[in-house]
Amino acid sequence: MKNTMNKKTKIKIKTKYVSKFVTNNVINMSRMFSGCTRLETLNILSFETQNVRDMSYMFYYCTNLTNLDVSKFNTSNVTNMNSMFSYCSNITSLNLLNFDTTNVIQWI
Repeated sequence: MKNTMNKKTKIKIKTKYVSKFVTNNVINMSRMFSGCTRLETLNILSFETQNVRDMSYMFYYCTNLTNLDVSKFNTSNVTNMNSMFSYCSNITSLNLLNFDTTNVIQWI
């Protein structure tokens, strides 16, 4: 998926309210928040990720994100985590406690 938004049309949101998203049937979360450079807060604890196969570039270039808790993610079926957190240069807290990477074949 190619990001077709130019710099003038990018959303300038600091907080994304996505806690009510229904994600139980999602298989591809690739680039879901990619390029959200102004994003500081993201509550995704309610995400159901048991069917997700691709999380590549999911938080790519979220340069102002400081805290991210993905400890409740079920990653047992994920095969691609390529650059999932690349360029998240301000993250000071990242909880990967329950990540199951057994099936991941793409990392870099």
